[in-house]
Amino acid sequence: MKRLLIIAIFSAFTMLSFGQSSIYFESWVIQNWKEVIRKADSIISKQDTCFENYYWKAYAQSEMGKELNAIVTMQTALDKTNDKSKVKSFLSKLYYEQGMYQEAVPLLDSIIKDSIFDFNLIQERTSMYEYYKQNLKAIDLLEKALKQDSLNSYYLIHLGENYLLAGKDSLAQKHLEIAYDLNPKDLVVSNKLASIYLKTNPQLAVNICDSVLVRDSVNIRMLQKAATASLKLEKESQALQYYQRALSAGDSTLNTLKNAGMLLQKDLQFYDARALLQKAYQQDTTSLNVTYYLALATSNSPDLDEAIALFKKAEGLITPDSTIFALIYQQEAQIYSFQSKYKEALDYYQKSLKYNPNNIAIHFYCAYQYQKLEEDELALKYYTFFLKNLEDRMIDKDIFNKSNAISLKLLAERNIKKLKEKLFFNGKLQQK
Repeated sequence: MKRLLIIAIFSAFTMLSFGQSSIYFESWVIQNWKEVIRKADSIISKQDTCFENYYWKAYAQSEMGKELNAIVTMQTALDKTNDKSKVKSFLSKLYYEQGMYQEAVPLLDSIIKDSIFDFNLIQERTSMYEYYKQNLKAIDLLEKALKQDSLNSYYLIHLGENYLLAGKDSLAQKHLEIAYDLNPKDLVVSNKLASIYLKTNPQLAVNICDSVLVRDSVNIRMLQKAATASLKLEKESQALQYYQRALSAGDSTLNTLKNAGMLLQKDLQFYDARALLQKAYQQDTTSLNVTYYLALATSNSPDLDEAIALFKKAEGLITPDSTIFALIYQQEAQIYSFQSKYKEALDYYQKSLKYNPNNIAIHFYCAYQYQKLEEDELALKYYTFFLKNLEDRMIDKDIFNKSNAISLKLLAERNIKKLKEKLFFNGKLQQK
């Protein structure tokens, strides 16, 4: 399609500008390309140096699908004709269309060097700079072009992209903001600017996404960006709403499944969380977050053995010094305790303490397991330590809030009293 558009433009230009075009007109109308080539060859064979005849021959060859032959024709024209600028321009387009960027580059540079700021040429040269990741050269060219046409959206957008790739986010943002002001409904600009705002101003990212979603409520990419921005703003409920809209629109990407599942888990919607996290786990069994949160969701279902297996799988995905081990071991311990497997629970609570010794709540849970195992002296020791250090030691805020601390304190005091009485009557504790 692009090749046909380029050829059509040149064809129209030729029909209007060249005096000899009339000899090709009839053949062009009925698309008799062989006749066009025959007529052109007839004139060229007489040592004719007019660009028009080479052009018509190349044009006909392109229409017949013989683009490489058209290139050879224009290469010959570059040597034979005097109208070098037109030959270079057309030949560079042929190279560009065939992906022969290395051949097109010197021609385009030569044309641009002569201060011919033709939009199509700038566009093609920019594409080549970007293809070869020469972002600074693309920026230099586009800045010069922008001086000739300061409201050109293509220049502004690609300046934004290349500044971004060059690590100059503020300049990228500046140019994309101008492009956005020129056309707020441009989806490409909105998407790119929202991506930058995710780093610099998440609320503006949400605003841009919302402006797009007013017109296109099922735009998955903008729903994803709005959700990500909401997370950066610590608005988890809002983020979950965007993710759920994306899921309803057909989004099945790992990131959306994972994040929505994790947010549902935090919101205690265990059944829905598990369903999404299972889908995420099917896509990536090596993700620590997916595996851990799936284990959490599963631990709130009847499938406790499966939850244990997932927690163990998560253990294998952690670096040895990671404190997340403490959380995983604690969750496993809670399941074992619920299953009345107090020895296993105690082992995992003690493993949790190894990685997070400052979580004073674990001392209470260890005491409870010892009490259930009738190791009363050790239970008393851990309960006492828990009460003594409750106010001074750090408590894991995610699973042990203030109300829990009060409840556990009352339980510890009551159990200490029971244990002391039991130990005294068994002759293992001297009453003071």
